[in-house]
Amino acid sequence: MFIFIIGGSAFNNKYNYSNKKEILEKLESAENKIIELERSNKLYQSVAGLVSDYIFDMNIDPEGNLSLNFLNIQSDKYHADNFYNLLGYTPNELKSFEIFNKIIYPDDLLNMRNFRQKVLLGLQSSYKCRIYTKNGEITWWKGTGKPLLDKNNRVTGAIITANNVTGCKRTEVALKESEEKFREIFNKANDMITLVELEENGYPGRFLEVNDVATERLGYSRKEMLGMKITEIISPEYRSQVAKNAGNLKENKHVTFEIVHITKWGSKIPVEVSTHIFKLRGNNVILAISRDIRERKQSERKLKGLVENLKSSNEELEQFIYCAYHDLQEPLRTVASYTQLIGHRYKDKLDDDANDFINFAVDGALRMQQIIQDLLEYSSVITKGGEFKTVNLEDTLNEAILNLNTIIMDNNAEIAHDELPIIAADKEQIVKLFGNLIENAIKFRKESEPPKIHISVSADKKNREYVFSVSDNGIGLESQYAEQIFVIFQRLHTLDKYPGNGIGLAISRRIVERHGGHIWVKSEPQKGATFYFTIPYDIENLKIDNMQDFKNKSQHKFSSSN
Repeated sequence: MFIFIIGGSAFNNKYNYSNKKEILEKLESAENKIIELERSNKLYQSVAGLVSDYIFDMNIDPEGNLSLNFLNIQSDKYHADNFYNLLGYTPNELKSFEIFNKIIYPDDLLNMRNFRQKVLLGLQSSYKCRIYTKNGEITWWKGTGKPLLDKNNRVTGAIITANNVTGCKRTEVALKESEEKFREIFNKANDMITLVELEENGYPGRFLEVNDVATERLGYSRKEMLGMKITEIISPEYRSQVAKNAGNLKENKHVTFEIVHITKWGSKIPVEVSTHIFKLRGNNVILAISRDIRERKQSERKLKGLVENLKSSNEELEQFIYCAYHDLQEPLRTVASYTQLIGHRYKDKLDDDANDFINFAVDGALRMQQIIQDLLEYSSVITKGGEFKTVNLEDTLNEAILNLNTIIMDNNAEIAHDELPIIAADKEQIVKLFGNLIENAIKFRKESEPPKIHISVSADKKNREYVFSVSDNGIGLESQYAEQIFVIFQRLHTLDKYPGNGIGLAISRRIVERHGGHIWVKSEPQKGATFYFTIPYDIENLKIDNMQDFKNKSQHKFSSSN
């Protein structure tokens, strides 16, 4: 544009201005537009530098070729470096639009071509695609395209945004995989698992999610259950327990209880439910795991029946033993007495065989009396056991030794012991236990040396029990008989060599088992034997007098052995 100023008038080859003032106004208006344009450009560059999206325009030359001009990449070095480093390509390599046909994931090519076609037709559109980096990794992108139109509404290009969503997509994929794994575990579990809303009053509300076991067990579809409240699957006579269980759950955040579910068809299923509260999307929900305990309940009923039968059998056995003891003792005593009387009165009139027969009869009657007495004692370990009280084992052992004083003196037996603890036990039975084991050691002594017996104890912290040992220098036994010797009336030797009925160790075992322990032996022939037995020292549930005093005494007494 050429401008001429002549006098007070201004002329050019196209326009005629009436005066200088009008020309100056036009110039000032043009200058303001230039300033506004520069300001707008700077504002654009500032905004383009702030956004996380990459912005570029797509130009269409007269021949219809497409090229890309990266706007905020050119104006912001941070964006530029980040973009090129991300894909691994140089600016020249990405200048041509056709390069994207090679680096776009094959399955996304058709979608991207449709996107480009819509933009070229003048329609705003969006896209999602995967792009290979130069080293072959896959990145995820999304963005929009807005066509640029001339005054004739012809498309001359487009503004395209590109947002790198690789991180989000990878998180989404990982979350989806995690959800799939959770769903697999959720549905493959053997127990019924449900998520239940927690109402404001602390009561369980509607089901939020249920696994396959829930629908299969109760007969409802998943859709049906998600519209139900938890009380609808509880048998009516147990619904009153919901408030109590809800209160316990609110207080403890976790609670386990038994209840009965009712199926769609009306059948009842006893279940053990373990529940706890946790946050899900900012809301408190209840996770409930319900285990079908029908088999367990059936087993409990059978066991209860067996226990009742066993109790009845024990009572009958006890009654029989007492009857045998009282009713048979007198006839046996009579047989023995009259047989002995025959022997004394007719001794000179009978031959040696007859006298032997009389002796056999008397001995048999006396042995039968002793067997009955032993059976009664064996049974009384359980039926006539005393209350567990504080017992000082050193005093108990000394009492057992005093009871055996005669046999100990006759055999020159030496008995030594370590410091022994205070325990909770039936004192009379523990005296009997020590007495049986000491007497057993003396009976099965070696002929060549006097018996030496040592009693010791250690603490098994892992199993919370004392381990006692009674060792001797006797004849010992082969390991194959280590279990047999604890069976009632089982003997390893003949009566003429070692008298007795073989019940002492059986009674010892019964005493130890009543005290919650077990007994065993380790031995080799001619190398002595060591009998071990255990007694728990966890006495929290035992009813004894002065419990705190007992704990203090026991800990003080046996601290050196722990």
